[in-house]
Amino acid sequence: MGSGMVERMALRARLPISGLSANIRHQTIGLRPLHRIAFRDDLLKHGTRAFRITHVHIRLGEIELGADRVVAGHVVVIQMRRVRRRHGRHRLGFGALVEFLQRRKIREIEAVLKSHQAVYSRCSDDELFDATAKLLADEKVVGWFQGRMEFGPRALGNRSILGDARSSRMQSMMNLKVKFRESFRPFAPIVRRERVADYFELDENSPYMLLVAPVQAALRLPLPAGMSGFDLLKAGRSTIPAVTHVDYSARVQTVAREVNPRLYDLLLRFEQTTGCGVLINTSFNVRGEPIVCTPDDAYRCFMNTEMDYLIIGNFVIERLVQPRARIERRIAPQVD
Repeated sequence: MGSGMVERMALRARLPISGLSANIRHQTIGLRPLHRIAFRDDLLKHGTRAFRITHVHIRLGEIELGADRVVAGHVVVIQMRRVRRRHGRHRLGFGALVEFLQRRKIREIEAVLKSHQAVYSRCSDDELFDATAKLLADEKVVGWFQGRMEFGPRALGNRSILGDARSSRMQSMMNLKVKFRESFRPFAPIVRRERVADYFELDENSPYMLLVAPVQAALRLPLPAGMSGFDLLKAGRSTIPAVTHVDYSARVQTVAREVNPRLYDLLLRFEQTTGCGVLINTSFNVRGEPIVCTPDDAYRCFMNTEMDYLIIGNFVIERLVQPRARIERRIAPQVD
């Protein structure tokens, strides 16, 4: 394999990982033990050979575990070219590859934002959770784009639109100005697993937003006398009205720290800020369009709605200060 020749290598891994294997063209090489793999910035080193990583792509695929066992998993496909010399000290271990992928993702996000001439800021995790909690407490609608996309029919906190469940106007506002649909359509709540029984008649895991449970009786509100018809749809039924259905039920998603630590920490910070541990979680899309997948999808969807803020990783984008001429509006807000 000559210098400058771009090769493809698939690192196949199933967590918890005990080793890696790689395919270079039709030749399979073992990358065990892990301490023999070295990473530093864009360099990968195995044994006496060093490669410069030029592109990283993660996809679902099949992982071979022996001659007769194949399972589904994530395949990291790396484009690289052979380099002859080793420059500096290499950081060892699979964790260094994860760090490299994170740095690459940050560069990709920033490149997308710059391509749209977006106005944005970047902050630390602690600053991000604090700022986002305060925005939500101020009844701002936030697009939340984090990490890898969910697989399935629900947005579970990586491609989500978030709002304050306490707000009496949030349900109507998010439906009309963000989702572009009827104002009475319900939204689902998200809550930390250990707090779910304090808000709902449910005390078990519901990580996929599939279980329906009544709102706790102590949180329910009586309906105003003389109200009927469509007016009943807009009546607040609990102290978290934006996620309470007409029959006092809710379709609950519980969040555990070990499953989604960033969403968990945001919920915790919101509760520390407001005293309420529940947020609205709805999919990051508008009616008639799929859930956003890439940062470019997220920015385009964001700019074609009345969302207030977009959070991509640790990048914060405010809609009102964006160069709106860069994105043609395709959908207009509905009138209630």
